[in-house]
Amino acid sequence: MEKIIFKIGISDWELLSLEPQRDGKTCWFVYKGNFCYIIFQLTNNTYCEWTFFKSSETNKYIPRPKFYKQDKGEVEISADNAKDTAKKKVIIDLKEGDVTKKFWEMINFFQKFKEFVDFGKFSQTFSIADIKQSIDDIKDDNKKIELIDQIIGNYTIAQLERILIKSKKKCLEQFQIMLNDENVNEKIWQKFFDDNKWILSTLSTKLIFENEDSLIREGSAGQSDNRGIGESYTDFIAYNKVMTFVEIKKPTTPIFRKGQKDGAARTNTWSFSSEFIDGVSQCLGQIGNITEKDNYGRNYQEIQCDSKCPKSIFIIGNLRTEFAGKNDKEIKIMRSTFETFRYNSKNVEIITYDELYERVKYIVEELQ
Repeated sequence: MEKIIFKIGISDWELLSLEPQRDGKTCWFVYKGNFCYIIFQLTNNTYCEWTFFKSSETNKYIPRPKFYKQDKGEVEISADNAKDTAKKKVIIDLKEGDVTKKFWEMINFFQKFKEFVDFGKFSQTFSIADIKQSIDDIKDDNKKIELIDQIIGNYTIAQLERILIKSKKKCLEQFQIMLNDENVNEKIWQKFFDDNKWILSTLSTKLIFENEDSLIREGSAGQSDNRGIGESYTDFIAYNKVMTFVEIKKPTTPIFRKGQKDGAARTNTWSFSSEFIDGVSQCLGQIGNITEKDNYGRNYQEIQCDSKCPKSIFIIGNLRTEFAGKNDKEIKIMRSTFETFRYNSKNVEIITYDELYERVKYIVEELQ
């Protein structure tokens, strides 16, 4: 059987698994789909090997770790062979940060196999803390950032990329669930976009946020400062060299008037709903009202941003539901009307929720 050195902190845990042997006597490691013998490397010369023996009491496998040191690939020092006077016990100093992280990373791996691995009272005494909860419990922002940096430092670039893809896939699934739920209001959509700023950044290069202060939620777009009293409010104001407003309605907000009599216009076009026209007017009003004076960010610090030519992005409706029940001719007229309006909308970029979802879906699929 192939013997593999698994370098903790470098090797990929997702490629490693543990499976009971068919005869039920012990367990084997499986790496990249193949059964093998694994030697865990904690430091340059410290290793750990695991064997498993079935318990007659619990019918589970009892793990037995063996730690040893091996210098220059020649001298092995361990505690399991008393006949060799040159061998002695190995002390794993858990006070050393790097060794501690790798040791508990290894223990955490075996916790996934509690179904058939017997950890005795260990599982009752110790538990692997939820990383997110541990981070959330830290009140000091600097310590929180330090812990996050330490956690990230334990992953390879390839591992971080996989984590990022998983996170974005989870976000995409949430997007789809919300899109299909008519009861989701604007406040919930606001929070969703605020928590997942990367989705907004797919709309424009002007929405690539440099830091947390680059995006203000529910900012004032009136004549007063952006944190004070203003006549007009927008869902988001983004600062990235130029000022960009993001105004959102709901996916259920109609774009067109309902019914052929109300919607079909004489010139082979389709009439827009009052909600749609009011939303576009609101975006234009925000652009017209904003000035270079009194532009402030989250911490009331003045924003150095060009507000002479601000832009606005308007997220509204769902074309799939708008076209539902319409014949081909009606859909063609509605689509042509919508695209013509968008093409001639200079300062207000309009996108529907289903279009945004498809854009995000494409990006996530490309990452895979």
